[in-house]
Formats: sequence, C-alpha cells, structure tokens
Amino acid sequence: VNGLTGAVTIDKFDLGLPQVALTGSYNDLEDLPAAAAVTSVNGLTGAVTIDKFDLGLPQVALTGSYNDLEDLPAAAAVTSVNGLTGAVTIDKFDLGLPQVALTGSYNDLLDKPTSTGGGGAVTSVNGLTGAVTIDKFDLGLGAVENARQMPLGDSVRFGANFNSLDDTGCYYVQGTADLPCTNGPTSSSNSLSNCRWFLMTFSHNDAGQYVTQVAFSLMSDCAVRIRNKAGSSWGSWKTVI
Repeated sequence: VNGLTGAVTIDKFDLGLPQVALTGSYNDLEDLPAAAAVTSVNGLTGAVTIDKFDLGLPQVALTGSYNDLEDLPAAAAVTSVNGLTGAVTIDKFDLGLPQVALTGSYNDLLDKPTSTGGGGAVTSVNGLTGAVTIDKFDLGLGAVENARQMPLGDSVRFGANFNSLDDTGCYYVQGTADLPCTNGPTSSSNSLSNCRWFLMTFSHNDAGQYVTQVAFSLMSDCAVRIRNKAGSSWGSWKTVI
C-alpha cells in the first residue's frame, strides 16, 4: 500500500495531509493559533459592560412590555368622562341607549310588552271562549279518521266510505289493511282492505236523489262494478266485467 508491505498503517502524513486536524473540531487542530487577549470593545478597555446605549439603541425597551420602556410617558389623570367629573359611573343612558336591554334575553328588557299589551289578550278561538280545546271538527275535518285521509285533493280518498261519495265527480279511492274502505265494491283483485278504484259518481238531485256509481278496478283484473241509490237506499254492487 503506497509502496509499503507487511502490516501497513496509513495516516494523514502518508496521504500528504500533515496540517489537517485529527478530528472535525477547531480546537483539535495541531497548528491551532494561540489565543490573543481582547484589547478593547467599542473603544473601551478594562472590565467592559455593553448596554443598548453602546449599540446606538437608547430608545429600545429592555423587554417587550410597554411598561418596561425607560422613556415611558408619565401617566396623566382623566379630568372628565362624557363631561362628568369625580367618581364617574357610565351606564346605557350616558351612551344614548336607554331602550337597550341589560342582557341579551328578551325577558330582561326593561320596556318589555306585557302579555295584554299590543294586540291584547286572546278573547276567543274559533268563536269559543274559556278553556278551549280544538279538534278536527272545529277545523272542518270531521270526516277525517286518519292522517292519511287528509285530502290531497277533492278526487283522492284513502279508506273512503263509498256511500259518502255521492256528489257528481270522479274519485281515486284506495283501501289498505290499516285504513280499509267501507261500502265499496270487491273483485278478484280488490278487497276492502286492499283496493284501488277509479270511481265515477252521477248524482241526479232533481230526480228524487237518484245516484249512480261506476267503479273501475285499477288492479290487474280490470273489473267494473256499478250500483244505484234511490232516496236514502243504496243498491248492491253489480258486476259489469
């Protein structure tokens, strides 16, 4: 190795690096320069202390707090507040806000309307007085027996009583297990608890209360049923198809 034989050891001198330190530390340099004493700092000698004035920063605070400024302005007493002197207390009236509530709650309003103020107390509901209870009859829904019977339109009826559909018109009528129809026709695909009918009613009020109903099945059997009413009596449903 490098012209050497046997158990060869290579060092920095063999590599031509006699001036390179043995480690990466400046203090390990074999030719480390000798320390030299400081003779002056900013033109000062002896035991020198450096402060902000020596650095040309006489107006800079010693800390980040305004109160630590060496040239902090002297406090000046307040002579008046809103034109008042002495031990002054400020309230909403001094700020021109006499109508503003003391808190964010409506109930805290000083000038909150009373329950009988403004429009006054309720005197009646639907013409009733006292402890009033409202039901479907008061709302004109006396014939409604289930939420699903709320009219979607004059021609749509769920769980209908066919006897009540005696005004001239066309109706879609549907019955289900929880809302079956009554006095309706039946067929191979329609029962009162499972039916869908298109009903046509013809009322002849000027001829002795005669009414004719024709029901067309909307199920797969395409059944057609018909019946008549004379006076107050309904006849039975007859099969057309």
